Formats: sequence, structure tokens, C-alpha cells
Amino acid sequence: MVNGQPSKICRYMGSFYDLKFANQSMDVIFLSQGFQHADQLLRLLNEMNRILGGGGRIVLIGEHFIGLKVLFRRVIKMLLRQKRLSINFF
Repeated sequence: MVNGQPSKICRYMGSFYDLKFANQSMDVIFLSQGFQHADQLLRLLNEMNRILGGGGRIVLIGEHFIGLKVLFRRVIKMLLRQKRLSINFF
């Protein structure tokens, strides 16, 4: 549908936290209903960033709309759990 070359399409099934592709080797990453199932969002985003070439795109489909407020809360909770963010009021 977007004039992709079938010979250049690489399907991957496995952990999306440890993709077996070389650094900056992809032009487009197509993720279908995977983002909502990731319990380690930063790790997933870092891994996709690692294999995505300059000017590349990430296409997310089939995701439930949760809104920016809920997404922000989810990311903050995750950062607090992983001790990457601390809140000190004193």
C-alpha cells in the first residue's frame, strides 16, 4: 500500500527489547499492538531508536487511545518504579 519493496521487508518475532538488527539499519519500524503491551517503554523506545536510521519513522497501529494525561502518568510511574526519577519535597 505504501510502495514498499518486499525484498526489503524484515519480519521479526521475538523480544522487541532485543531486536536482532544492526544499528541504524531500518528506515521504518511498523509495530502493531505492541506498544500497549510493553512494560518497559523506555527500553522499547531505546531499542527502536538504536535500529532506526536517520530520518526513519515508527508506525504504531492498533493501539488504544489513552490520551496524553494517562500516558504522562504511566511514564512518571514507570520512572519512579525504576528509580530513574525521584521526588523530594524537602
